[in-house]
Amino acid sequence: MNRTKIISTWQVFSLLFISRMILFITDSPQMSGRENSLFSLVTMILYFFISLLFLFPLYLLFRDHRELNLLQLSDYAFGEAGKAVPILLGGYLAFEACIELARYNIFVRSELMTEESVVLLSVTLMLCAVVGVFMGIQGLARTAGIFLVLIVLAMVFIFFALLPEFKLTNLEPFEFEGAGTMTKEVLMTLSRNSEFIALALLIPMMKGKLKKSAVWWTAGQGIAYLLIMIPILFALGSFGKTQQYPYFAAAKLAEWGVFQRLDALYSAIWIAAMFLKISTLLFLFTLSISHLFTEKIGKISLAAAAVPVTGIGVFITQNEPVFIWLYSGKFLIPMHLFFSAFLPLLVWVFTKRREKREGAVA
Repeated sequence: MNRTKIISTWQVFSLLFISRMILFITDSPQMSGRENSLFSLVTMILYFFISLLFLFPLYLLFRDHRELNLLQLSDYAFGEAGKAVPILLGGYLAFEACIELARYNIFVRSELMTEESVVLLSVTLMLCAVVGVFMGIQGLARTAGIFLVLIVLAMVFIFFALLPEFKLTNLEPFEFEGAGTMTKEVLMTLSRNSEFIALALLIPMMKGKLKKSAVWWTAGQGIAYLLIMIPILFALGSFGKTQQYPYFAAAKLAEWGVFQRLDALYSAIWIAAMFLKISTLLFLFTLSISHLFTEKIGKISLAAAAVPVTGIGVFITQNEPVFIWLYSGKFLIPMHLFFSAFLPLLVWVFTKRREKREGAVA
């Protein structure tokens, strides 16, 4: 792997910000089995504080080894057993791409009322995503910088356009649904977060102040989430509970002077964001396989993986109970906790252990 720092921290966190925001924008409470409420808002604020804790294992791991990524450090920490890490991680990233592809299909068919087949939608996006991977992380990050501006402008416009519609009567009283429900919602949100894994693989390529950028990234997510959630709660009220995608319903209502019926523009921006997210997942998949073999084999594996990823994505789309089960996080929560928190901590422990052993021998 080329260890030259080729991309700024701002560019990487722009890409990761979009990856996170598209999940909030296309969130469907009907599928997750929860309701948008003050309780959910408080829960999400708690989530952002907890997500900072997930940065701690990465801080420990890369404090003294910023020139290496998680895969390289796994080789050092585990020896031959470290070869299992890129295989497991590559499989997880490919499966995440399947789920995101299904999310894209369901969103497009539900909100844009398209009659195109699921297979055609999936193949089209997958081909675009594969091309995105060949653009490289620099190309993806530069594209993300453009769409970051567009997404933020869209969210700010929707917020202020709906401001006259904000009514306290739309806001339902706060009801504490229990610590168990709060924990479940936090873990469910964390289970859809692949950004920590992306950081663990991209840190050696990044130039700039990492800690400062990470804090601003988390704070930016919180502010953006408020821009999304407040219009849903104060402008839509109970009407939002009848919508599969409440924020998209809010976007349709946002008008300001001559700026009306901009939902088609929002859809284009959000679909582009989905493309960036899937492309990033596939790029990281290729990076994992390339680490195990060669860069050429990594690219070949991308072409080979595109077919089953598309097929599984179509299967999940056409079987709603499967998607809802995956969306609930019951399967993804343990996987995410393992790859985002436990694995970096384990690598750090074994790295320190080997360094101590080698220091003693020296």
